[in-house]
Amino acid sequence: MNRELSIKQVVERYTSTVYGVALTHTARRADADDVFQEVFFAYWRCKPDVTSQEHLKAWLIRTTLNFCLKSTQSSWAKKTLYLDGEREPDPKELGSVELPSSDFSFQTEQQTELYMALSALPTAYRAVLQMFYFEDLSIAHIAQTLGEEQGAIKTRLSRARSKLREKLKEGVGDDREQA
Repeated sequence: MNRELSIKQVVERYTSTVYGVALTHTARRADADDVFQEVFFAYWRCKPDVTSQEHLKAWLIRTTLNFCLKSTQSSWAKKTLYLDGEREPDPKELGSVELPSSDFSFQTEQQTELYMALSALPTAYRAVLQMFYFEDLSIAHIAQTLGEEQGAIKTRLSRARSKLREKLKEGVGDDREQA
């Protein structure tokens, strides 16, 4: 399968997948850009032996998640001070990453609300929601990609949906109170 697609074709086909996962797991464009480059460089360097498009997609997602974890847990990231003087919150401390609202703009308000709610979830929940809804992977493929049992993925997906629903309701409630 590797011989069928050039690196350029792989990048063109999976740009939105890799960048979407990177952005939701790093919460900063600059970090997502770095992860994006690292993933495709790793693909070019390793030339993984994948047997199908689904296998390739799973490899890219798993690799992206690994680079995101490496990026957010690095000593560099933990010691970085941003221009506003505040240190990026530690995901272990918060369980989620707060996004500066000025960093992102979307076409609709609903897209922004969904992104912000998704970003406020713990990484494990973001990962399964991203793969299931945005990448159209089955529970079996998600379990295989993450190296976990299907039952665990079903449970995590259910909990993630519930938490996302709560976050979205909180956002809607806040808007009504301000109006």
